[in-house]
Amino acid sequence: MRAPAWWLHEGDAYAWLATCPDKSVDVTLADPPYDASAHKQQKRLDKGKRARGEKGMVAAPLPFEALTESDRALCAQHAVRVTKRWILFFCQVESVHLWIDVMRAAGAKYIRTLVWVKPDFQPQLSGDRPGTGYEHMVLFHLPHKGRTDWNGGGRSGVYTFVSKNAERTYEHPSEKPIALMNALVSDFSRPGEIVLDPFAGSGTTGASCLRLGRQFRGAEGDPHWASVTRERLGHESVGLTLREGRSGQRSLLELLPAPAPLEIG
Repeated sequence: MRAPAWWLHEGDAYAWLATCPDKSVDVTLADPPYDASAHKQQKRLDKGKRARGEKGMVAAPLPFEALTESDRALCAQHAVRVTKRWILFFCQVESVHLWIDVMRAAGAKYIRTLVWVKPDFQPQLSGDRPGTGYEHMVLFHLPHKGRTDWNGGGRSGVYTFVSKNAERTYEHPSEKPIALMNALVSDFSRPGEIVLDPFAGSGTTGASCLRLGRQFRGAEGDPHWASVTRERLGHESVGLTLREGRSGQRSLLELLPAPAPLEIG
């Protein structure tokens, strides 16, 4: 029986990963929860003050649990066990060395720290220091020894993409742009391979996989975002974006008549 193009587990990612067979995915490409320090630093403009012509900010902590050190170690252990080749994690710059330490301890080979540059980054609202116009991605390879290969040739590991675009669902506070995920999926996986994202969010990694002919396996603990991911990947499976599917558009794949059954004998 042919494996489904995508599959999503709703529930605890670590408990689900513990049930996954060894070396059952080709590539892990994920954006784990941020560290507690990043959660506390999130701010937004105070709309009430702005309406009055005043300046001011309010705290805007992220609506999901921060990553703990035990979570990081557990994530590393499972990722190394279930993955055959590349593992890539988004993280804040202050956490790069922490990911390198736990991934090396789990048996992965650290390759490089990549950078996503955001031309449309949010300005530093306080105005008292430079804003952060980039995010980091820590790249590892398995097995620990042996030659690595990717599809990017001699290009650098710097990816420049705007964070806001017409396809962004705005369902998830840390949603990545589809163009960035298309580039990463293209560079680090091959057609037909299985890509894992145990922190699926609103399903952008899965959408990229379906567009580029990869299989997707994921998990999401929040029921709302799991529902969004299932809806989004259902539309992507027939060639529609989430916005197109929600608007009532129909895909040619849906409109084509079903093939007639084969006659035997």
